[in-house]
Amino acid sequence: MDSLKETITRDNLFGSEFPQMFDEVTIASGAKHVRGEVLGIITSGGKAKLLDESSSDGSENFDCVLTEDTDATGGDVVAPVAIAGSFQEQALTVGGSTVLADYKAAARALNCYIQTSASDNNVVGG
Repeated sequence: MDSLKETITRDNLFGSEFPQMFDEVTIASGAKHVRGEVLGIITSGGKAKLLDESSSDGSENFDCVLTEDTDATGGDVVAPVAIAGSFQEQALTVGGSTVLADYKAAARALNCYIQTSASDNNVVGG
């Protein structure tokens, strides 16, 4: 895990000084992913993909935030993610017509807090 910690870039993705926790997930093959994407975990197989409320494979549930751009076009890729912390809403990406605000309560249950602005040191509830 020490090597993973060295790859984390702290910038506008992270919000207040709420402690961040990091891990790795396997990103399902088929797409390029950008830092700040909110990921859900596919129930069958346990791989991650972009959270999309229209999915019904488990990835419609908030799980973590991708912390580095990741290219999974050529196959599954292990990538660093934040599993807890405070995040700037404008730096997060979700799929389809998903509305991030609808996921604030679910994110909070995982100790992921979504701030509405960089100057707001208070995290927002749902």
